[in-house]
Amino acid sequence: MGAILIGVAFLNAVIEWYQERKSENTLAALLQMIPPKTHVIRERKLESVQSADVVVGDVLFLRMGDKVPADCYVFAATDLKVDNSSLTGESEPQEREPGNTMRNPFEATNLAFNGTLAVSGSAYAIVVRTGDGTVLGQIAGLTAGEEKAESPMSHEIARFVRIIASVALLTAVVFFATGMGLYNDFAFSINFAIGTFVAFVPEGLPATVTMLLTIAAKRMAAENVLVKDLQGVETLGAITCLATDKTGTLTRNQMMVTNLWTNGTMYAATRAHNDIGESISSGNITGVREILLTSTLCCSVKFDRSDVPIDKRQLLGDATESGLVRFAFSRLTGDFDEVQAQHTKVFEIPFNSANKWMLSVHKLTHDNGPLTLMMKGAPERVL
Repeated sequence: MGAILIGVAFLNAVIEWYQERKSENTLAALLQMIPPKTHVIRERKLESVQSADVVVGDVLFLRMGDKVPADCYVFAATDLKVDNSSLTGESEPQEREPGNTMRNPFEATNLAFNGTLAVSGSAYAIVVRTGDGTVLGQIAGLTAGEEKAESPMSHEIARFVRIIASVALLTAVVFFATGMGLYNDFAFSINFAIGTFVAFVPEGLPATVTMLLTIAAKRMAAENVLVKDLQGVETLGAITCLATDKTGTLTRNQMMVTNLWTNGTMYAATRAHNDIGESISSGNITGVREILLTSTLCCSVKFDRSDVPIDKRQLLGDATESGLVRFAFSRLTGDFDEVQAQHTKVFEIPFNSANKWMLSVHKLTHDNGPLTLMMKGAPERVL
């Protein structure tokens, strides 16, 4: 009996260790995707250093695609916008510039916070807080100091064990007294009482519960849900009301093209939302191909990597441009990367809040010459 209990406890520990180890490896892989370096100006030179080595007083150079490594004060900027959705839940990129009229630090237009992403433009900023002193670090400190509450299932199991233990102890005492009264043999009576007590022990319960939770965790992992520990699966089964933020949790924080209008015809980019208009049968339809080429070439969106298929890459840039690029590579005939390589950009006027349009010139031959000008922006400005 003792060997069985030891074996069950060992199996239970192995299963929990495997699940936690798998979750830790997944988290480590996600952390490796974060760029570990940032650009700073030291001794009048622009250097690339580890983000962990940034100190208060460093002058950072931020540009599109950079993750802000610390809380910093922006003193010079050119159309800088940052994605604060991971910190404040705001879905729209926020402009950052030297001036500020807001009293709330989270709404200040001259502060960029650790963990946010620069989605467009560039800026110079002075580091004012690093590490645990940043807003993100303070939030992490609050969560780290939180005591781990007992899950509903653990509470029920503990209650069940107390009841079983009470019944087992009472039964053992009764049988011990009965044995002493009938046989007056202490050794026989105590062995019989201990055997009766041990028989009440549900030795298979820990292994059964752990295996069921592990199976549930694997099923959730198949749906792209990361289970950090098995206690989370227990708690999830007892939820009656779940309060959560929307951006990036219930929604993907991504814009998408729904309709196109060209040559007097309305086309539906997707039927997922019951959009009106004709279906796009081919990317070579007159007008549609020009829209696809403009979305592909006249943009400032960058990819986080180029060694994986385009639909697996992360887009770094404005949400509107990212939506246009996603639509372009899903409909464009030919390889997306090759189209950009064949028609290189020779001139560009980036989008800004004053013009509300973007212009670029590419090596794309047409009937009147070797270069093609492409433009996109607000209809009232472009037309």
